[in-house]
Amino acid sequence: MKLVNKLELIYIPASYWNEPLSGFELISKGKQLPRNSSFFLLWNPTNPSEKELTEHIKLSFPTIPANKLLTCKISFAVPVHSLKADNDTKSSTQFFEVSSFIGKIMPIAPTVKLLFQLEIIGGQDRGVKRFSNSIKTWAFLTKLIFELLNNGKFIPILEPITRERYNGQWRLLLKSQKDKNRFKTILNNSSWPAFCLPINFIRVNGTIKSDGLWHPSYVFSIFMDNIGDYLKNWTQSAQGFTLKHGFTFNLELKYPKKPEDDWPLSFYLSLQDGAKSIPLNELWEVNNFKKKEFQKFFENDGQFLEIILRALGAASKIFPPIKRALLENIQSEIKLTSIEVMDFLKYPKDILIQSGFNIILPDVFRRDGKQRLSARLIIRSKNEKTIRKGTHSVLPSMFDISSMLESKWEVTLEGKKISDEKFNSLINSTAPLINLSGKWILVDQQNIEDLKSIKDSEMKSYMDALKLGLTGKIQLQENGIKYDVIVEVR
Repeated sequence: MKLVNKLELIYIPASYWNEPLSGFELISKGKQLPRNSSFFLLWNPTNPSEKELTEHIKLSFPTIPANKLLTCKISFAVPVHSLKADNDTKSSTQFFEVSSFIGKIMPIAPTVKLLFQLEIIGGQDRGVKRFSNSIKTWAFLTKLIFELLNNGKFIPILEPITRERYNGQWRLLLKSQKDKNRFKTILNNSSWPAFCLPINFIRVNGTIKSDGLWHPSYVFSIFMDNIGDYLKNWTQSAQGFTLKHGFTFNLELKYPKKPEDDWPLSFYLSLQDGAKSIPLNELWEVNNFKKKEFQKFFENDGQFLEIILRALGAASKIFPPIKRALLENIQSEIKLTSIEVMDFLKYPKDILIQSGFNIILPDVFRRDGKQRLSARLIIRSKNEKTIRKGTHSVLPSMFDISSMLESKWEVTLEGKKISDEKFNSLINSTAPLINLSGKWILVDQQNIEDLKSIKDSEMKSYMDALKLGLTGKIQLQENGIKYDVIVEVR
């Protein structure tokens, strides 16, 4: 059986499927959905059978247990050609044909994890082409949500239920112009299968039509509010497993001995003052002296070990490879492939930190580490011969920097300037970890965005240059990385 790759993804708010006109019907027997639950739906516009849809999901997403997903029927609005009303050739109305489609229900939590880990940018050899526009749309939106949460861009709000009762939740904020532009880009590039919910139901010539769809900005906003509140509450519930008990749960990533080796990720507890620490596996030793220093915060040994296992379980939900530490005997260290390390450094690292875990990276990856990119702005006076080439009837204006100074950004690695070729390769990469000349280089997303913006930037005025020269620092984004400014005098 040859399957056409048109697997689509759509977010179904509870407010839609609970409406009788949505045509929602659960095909899976003996199951019921909570009426206030929203979910994702995998579906195909060609409306294949349940068996064909299941096989299609298995091909596109081998890790999804497609046979276990609940199956339903639901009405969507599909674009059709303009239908002429009352045989009037001069007037026409754009309609969408409302039809019932079979879909597989995807719960919110696993779908969000799948979407933010999904590789959707890259060459064809990485499988990017197999995903439809709707899947890419929801993946981009999910990644944006994680970044907003990581950067603390959310506020608490109260929604009135009755005159005396309120519902508290978290609302994400698009504070910076960059965030607004990203949301607008996702919105403008989304296609109808990602939001094809009919706004009304009209009978035309014996068939059901709709003259519009839910606006994508409305659907996306509902999703962002619901999932942002869900993720924030989820990470807050994970917090406190360790911190409130007087110790810290550490996850330390160690640099491999050889570039081709796997990366050790170790787990250990330490007192908050850092005086003592103990590897995770030693907690299960009966007469371990170091263990007693941590047990004193708990009523008994059972409660202590339960808290540790709950914390490790919470961490494994954020970064699944951690589950390997729970196989058979509790492990104090697991090995990660370079691909898993790249995944770890994208979003899980920040979510783990937000959830109360202490993440320790190799020294070479720290802010001033040898194997991190750094940049600096060089401001220098123009060569005297260069100035003389121009003709000026009067002295050059102090606000015309081009007549007096020149500026250039230099990107360095291990204290050495890198070539333009390597520089372009780095800023065009989407991976947080890059193997450059046999060494792993850590590049965070803000570095990439900054480097892209400074590649062809120039100083606007003499006063700007003077100010930067005095402060010795430049910051390209609010609360962003501060870069050095070097003034060279010839």
